[in-house]
Amino acid sequence: AAAVGRSGDGPHAMTRGLSVAQLCYEDLSVQLFMAVWERPGKDAAFVRGSGREGLNVAGKLLILENITASISPCEFLGGELPGIGDVFVLTAVDAVVYVFGEEGGKVLLEPCPAVCALVRALEARPGIQAQRARAPKRFTGYPDEE
Repeated sequence: AAAVGRSGDGPHAMTRGLSVAQLCYEDLSVQLFMAVWERPGKDAAFVRGSGREGLNVAGKLLILENITASISPCEFLGGELPGIGDVFVLTAVDAVVYVFGEEGGKVLLEPCPAVCALVRALEARPGIQAQRARAPKRFTGYPDEE
């Protein structure tokens, strides 16, 4: 738990970090897996429609939005510095955009301004920028990554 929230940030920061880690890693990841399994090649029309996968992911993102909205706009989930819970949010948003595409991701993230603000704050950090610059452009041999 110390890796999720720093001990000096108090029990609320630690609880928030653990909640976010579980939500992003377990709940949202399962919903994204089901979305890919049941209907690959999502588009924004599907996300807006009655597709169960899109609605499930949207619901998980709204829970994440409620947790994220409880922090000050200039803070991270664990306090003044980002922790592992923040990185889980960044990774989850990346996965949503990857699975549903740019347009579908935009539709799903539109009602989540606090999540988007947190992601922008994380993306502005030099360490995250350096890691992203080193990341490979493709992770698999599938042509949809181009």
